[in-house]
Amino acid sequence: MKLDSGSETHVTFTANVIKNTLAKRTAAFYQFWKTYNHRFYDSNFHGRDWVALRKKYLERLPSVDTNDEFAALLQMMVGELDSSHSELSPASSNISHRSTPHLGFTIDYSHKGLGLKVKYIPNRAPGSFEKTKLKSGEFVVAI
Repeated sequence: MKLDSGSETHVTFTANVIKNTLAKRTAAFYQFWKTYNHRFYDSNFHGRDWVALRKKYLERLPSVDTNDEFAALLQMMVGELDSSHSELSPASSNISHRSTPHLGFTIDYSHKGLGLKVKYIPNRAPGSFEKTKLKSGEFVVAI
């Protein structure tokens, strides 16, 4: 359409996002292995079979649940090279490990009385399900 004479048209759509953590970790694993393969200072890998180590640890990858476990898996693989100063740590998530669980609703901070006044309950939050249903304007006085 011509922009100067066209009318506004709203397009509504939804999209499903599938987060495939195993696929991401598999790609990261191969990238890590390839980098070590090209940059390790000893092309003989201290007499270790670096290709066999890739296969060995790749088979263990599906059992990895967290970034810390992923880093530990990579560290074990590198550790088999018997090379000092080859430590690694998980990628920073910029999330503090000391966190307070979310209550499952937002708080109306304008309320100054007893309890917490419920402002909003996000979909699929604990307070949105039939057995635990909260409503905007209700008060939570105990947890």
